[in-house]
Amino acid sequence: MKELFNRLSVSKKLIVINIIVVVSALLLATGVFVSIERTAVRERIINELVSHTQVIAYNVAASLAFDDAGTASEILTSLKSIPQIQESLIFNAEGDIFAEYVAENAADFGGGYSEIKSGRLQWPGSRTPTVVFSNEGIFVHSQIELDNG
Repeated sequence: MKELFNRLSVSKKLIVINIIVVVSALLLATGVFVSIERTAVRERIINELVSHTQVIAYNVAASLAFDDAGTASEILTSLKSIPQIQESLIFNAEGDIFAEYVAENAADFGGGYSEIKSGRLQWPGSRTPTVVFSNEGIFVHSQIELDNG
């Protein structure tokens, strides 16, 4: 390779060096762009899921306060319009499942609740929405505030 480069004229050597520099710059720029875009997509997914979670939590609060699991299930059924959401669970204060929604094609993806139930996924005591990425999927946790006063 060195012999080939040595046999080239100075103008051809400059062209080869320029090509190497341009290709390297393009590869670096592509890597940076992909990294930034991946982060932006991840943030958008998180924001959308947290928004959906907060809306559902707000709508289900009355059902929890009046112990009306039927209405809570109906509210969760509205998640059919978002095909990316495979499963949604609402737990009561004792930690039992109060209402749940499972998409029709959820069996294709495997069970997400198994990861929570097995104890592999623990929610922090935070009152702010929490997003956890795992091999099983993306889990969003939002505590529902009931006005008991």
